[in-house]
Amino acid sequence: KDNGVKFISVMEPIPEGVGGILLEAIYEADAEVYSAGLSENVNRGLNSNAEKCLANCKAPFGFSIDQATRHYIIDPVKGPIIQKVFAMAAAGVPSKDVLAYLAGLGYKYSYNWLYVTLKNERYKGIYIWRNHRIPGGMPQLVSEETFNAVAGLRKKRKIQPHADSRKYLLTGKIFCGK
Repeated sequence: KDNGVKFISVMEPIPEGVGGILLEAIYEADAEVYSAGLSENVNRGLNSNAEKCLANCKAPFGFSIDQATRHYIIDPVKGPIIQKVFAMAAAGVPSKDVLAYLAGLGYKYSYNWLYVTLKNERYKGIYIWRNHRIPGGMPQLVSEETFNAVAGLRKKRKIQPHADSRKYLLTGKIFCGK
């Protein structure tokens, strides 16, 4: 209405005039109540699924969803790939090389995807849905040690971007002024 759009319903004809304004308001309120109730029911179902560690959304790369139980399972094809990606990252392989490895397998992803994937705790077996965090709620694809090694390297790179294993005379003593 604020933008000059007039609503015309085929299923619920609204007469012109004062009576029509009231009837339209009733229809709108009824639709809003229905929508709010539907949202409440959907969220209740999603939270119930989360308490049982059931799949509420698309499985992350490396997992699939068992159609019978609706639990996450390790994908026999993509699971080993994600394990290799974590192993490469833990060994200090540059992101561009990890992405090149994935591209060679036919999976074209961005640096952002890799960044998000490498910090996704689901790979170490934690089921996460909104405010639900359930350790052991998913199959563990990556060991705690490997996950922590990747996190440690990422933290080191955040403090020292493009850090490599070589030491130079002024390493750690001189920093960029910007």
